[in-house]
Amino acid sequence: MMKLLLLAVIVLIKVLISKCMALVCIILSFIFKGKQLHKSASEWDKYFLSLHDDFVYKYTRIIYIISTVLSSCVMFLLFRFFDFKYSISLTLIILMVGSLITWYKYQKSGKSYIKKKFHEIKESIISDNINNNVTL
Repeated sequence: MMKLLLLAVIVLIKVLISKCMALVCIILSFIFKGKQLHKSASEWDKYFLSLHDDFVYKYTRIIYIISTVLSSCVMFLLFRFFDFKYSISLTLIILMVGSLITWYKYQKSGKSYIKKKFHEIKESIISDNINNNVTL
């Protein structure tokens, strides 16, 4: 019973680490892009307006893959630390099941949500530029 509870806690930790890693990856990518754009608001506007949906979808998938792999490594280390049998198998099974669930959610609603929010950003930039009479 204790191992089952510990398994649930480790899976929860994996989910939390995955989300934190995704957030860190996004923040780091914005920091690096901000340095390239010299922290210019108008350059950011041009950059966001030049992005295509395909790039945004690939970007989100890459962020997901990086965060999932890193959090799975942590999960494996926790399994080893708590002396679980078949720690590699457990890690791979949880990784595959989690990935399938995420893929299903992404296909069902995630992709359209990302598209909707990305277009809201573009519309906001355009309306701000129209209101401020800024040309890009």
